[in-house]
Amino acid sequence: MKAVKISGIRKIGVYDVKETNIVKADEVKVAIKSVGVCGSDIHYYNEGNIGSQVVEYPWGVGHEASGEVLEVGAEVKDLKIGDKVAIEPTVYCGVCSECLNDRRHTCLNQKFLGCPGQMEGCMSETFVIPQICCVKVPDHLTPQLAAFAEPLSIGLYAYKLSAMHQKDFKVAILGAGPIGLTVLASCLHGGQKHITVIEPLEYRKHFAKECGAASAFTPDEEVEIKKQAELGYDVVYECCGKQEALDQALRILKPGGKLMFVGIPETQSLSFNMDMMRRKEICVQNVRRQNNSFEEAIDMIAGNPDYYQNMISHDYKVDQAGLAFEKVAAYSDNVIKAMVNF
Repeated sequence: MKAVKISGIRKIGVYDVKETNIVKADEVKVAIKSVGVCGSDIHYYNEGNIGSQVVEYPWGVGHEASGEVLEVGAEVKDLKIGDKVAIEPTVYCGVCSECLNDRRHTCLNQKFLGCPGQMEGCMSETFVIPQICCVKVPDHLTPQLAAFAEPLSIGLYAYKLSAMHQKDFKVAILGAGPIGLTVLASCLHGGQKHITVIEPLEYRKHFAKECGAASAFTPDEEVEIKKQAELGYDVVYECCGKQEALDQALRILKPGGKLMFVGIPETQSLSFNMDMMRRKEICVQNVRRQNNSFEEAIDMIAGNPDYYQNMISHDYKVDQAGLAFEKVAAYSDNVIKAMVNF
């Protein structure tokens, strides 16, 4: 079968590999239909690592995926051949202290698809995965929309973790890539209206407005950004992992405000202006992937498929996977979300 692998820095190869089969009774074999190119995939593509997770080439990528069930193990009861599924990419143990505390996303024994040293990714014609990772999706969802449930679940989890119980909060989102846009969608879904998006790329800034942001600015328009929330923003989502965005987030937050750190930095260390942090008593919350949000994300997409379809800007065949990575890494051709389809 064909499988997409990173073969070096900024190199993608399509390999002929041996097809895997079900070994354990709780496993499911899925015919993969569509896989999104994620920002974390691009870190591995550009830099060869995310922090201590270092790629050994060649390495299979892909964790935003959907497909159709081909086979099921003897103990699989809730899935049958032909079911359409989206893949939740965290394989968790279910018995460690984190899992027992309803924190499967920080499972002490977890394996994550496409994460070096854990599991190869699922950007391949078929893939075998535990049944706990397969979530059924409605028939009317395209494979691309089903795969988009994974990034949307991250934005949704970030929103829920920010604990915005009031509907009139002033919200800022730094970065209008796929994750920033899914945070935007989740804030809107939660009833928030005062949402400002800050994005340096003009096409993404304008797209954020089309997606429902009340206002959108480039980072250098800070005077205008502050006018949207004269007392400061209640919650700021940092969705790009940039030092300059973190600095701006601290400047525009209100005293007692909350900084949600969603983006993955290119470096292992970022610095905080501790004088400003302390004087404003800023709360910082890191967001680790997603937890208890996948099914709700599927429901959100099923309820408004056209809205999310607009975020899927590029479709590629598997033999064009290298081009997909190149476009996303270069922010070229007005790319938002690129999909590789089998």
